[in-house]
Amino acid sequence: MSGLPNLDQVGGRGSGRSSNLGNLFGDSTGAPNGDAAFQYTPTRAPSNTRTSQPSQSEQNTSAMSLLYATPITLFKFDSSTRQFAKVGKLGAAILGNVVSSQFQLLVYYTKQKHLLSLTITSDFAYTVQSNLYGSFKDASGNHWSMLFDSQESADGFARQVALTRCLAAPSDTIITLDLDVPKAAKGRPVESGDTIGCAYKGYLEENGKVGRVFDENPGKPKPYR
Repeated sequence: MSGLPNLDQVGGRGSGRSSNLGNLFGDSTGAPNGDAAFQYTPTRAPSNTRTSQPSQSEQNTSAMSLLYATPITLFKFDSSTRQFAKVGKLGAAILGNVVSSQFQLLVYYTKQKHLLSLTITSDFAYTVQSNLYGSFKDASGNHWSMLFDSQESADGFARQVALTRCLAAPSDTIITLDLDVPKAAKGRPVESGDTIGCAYKGYLEENGKVGRVFDENPGKPKPYR
């Protein structure tokens, strides 16, 4: 879609492509300070009473930085036809401020033209679907579905949503998100007293982003029990 400059150059974190807001929205002016120079600050109405500049602490708790971005094909559920209708090729970005625990999902055409802007809280419902799809509902109850360009982008976006929900929750809250579409069970169900094994992969949280893997067991002789 021509309305989104350089969309084909936007890649999710870890894809080897740049994901700062300048490249995300086709800004070719450059950024001397990297991602920090492209912080996304929510628009606020001008104040009639404030005359001083916001303090550094206020700026730190209001500015949002880019955590993840990827191109998507967006669909919206049409209740009259009971089918999803194609909206087009857009970008999806997760923005956040770890200090203030504020996070947003932004679906956009350009930096100035947004289609959706949703607050991500600990109970934000995102569903991973088969064939590179993922779905969610907005505050008005509209049902949206996103088609990703690759399994890497679909998985990376889902992991970032899970981490963002965790960062938005109280520290003692356990957040879960199914990253794979459940498959039909084989064999007998797990019962009380059974010993089960599982495969796992652990990621570090790095400034609100899903960071490097610190431990995993796929390929090891025995699963974790």
